[in-house]
Amino acid sequence: MSEWYPYEDGESVGTRGPEGGRIVLDLELGLRADPEDADARLTLESSAETAWDVVANLYGGWLYLALERGSEAEARATFDKLKPELEEVARLIPDEDERGLDEKVATLLAAISRLEDQYA
Repeated sequence: MSEWYPYEDGESVGTRGPEGGRIVLDLELGLRADPEDADARLTLESSAETAWDVVANLYGGWLYLALERGSEAEARATFDKLKPELEEVARLIPDEDERGLDEKVATLLAAISRLEDQYA
């Protein structure tokens, strides 16, 4: 069963994030014992004292969503709200050899679109 765990065992905290800021919180969704098979990453980074980014990534090129927030409190609230939503969408990622792949991909793309619209 997938779970959220610190990306790279927490080693990424303090380094440069996907949007170029300093990583404050960095989680990956998958099986901790098999990080190569992870489905998603959620990152909170600080670009400056007044600029914060929440970055959601569904591996495999499915989604890259960078959300700029004006304060740490607002960014953390977005991070906390987005975390279960991203997990729910990640569960829809099909394996390449699944039956009904086209339908499953369509379902995933619709869920991604709804998530993007919600945060646009």
